[in-house]
Amino acid sequence: KDTSFQNLMNVLFKNEHSAEEKLTILRKQFGIKVTEAIEEEVEEMSHICMYYEQEGKKAGLTEGMLIGEKRGMLIGERRGKILTQTANVERLMKKQLSMQEAFELLGIEKGMQEKVIQQFNHSNTTENKSNI
Repeated sequence: KDTSFQNLMNVLFKNEHSAEEKLTILRKQFGIKVTEAIEEEVEEMSHICMYYEQEGKKAGLTEGMLIGEKRGMLIGERRGKILTQTANVERLMKKQLSMQEAFELLGIEKGMQEKVIQQFNHSNTTENKSNI
């Protein structure tokens, strides 16, 4: 009986079926005599279910956009730091310092050094391709 009750609740409260389909299921699967009052209630429940489903989607979309915006800002900030440090290292290298001396002079930690080297190599590869 628990399963039957759960199935009935699923039919009524999930938004998988139209109100008309729900009424047909109530009649055929559950043997319920559908009165005009039941029809009105099922119709109203269907509208309520749709409303809350739409509200849930809006809330989820808004939350997802905020999370995406924050992630984008963090990625942009990290990317900006790498580009800035790479430009600083390149300026010092033009003054005849080695890359390692530039790192030490600027106080760039090991993790950032690796990212600067990757960016430096990427920039030089892209620049060399455009000169061909």
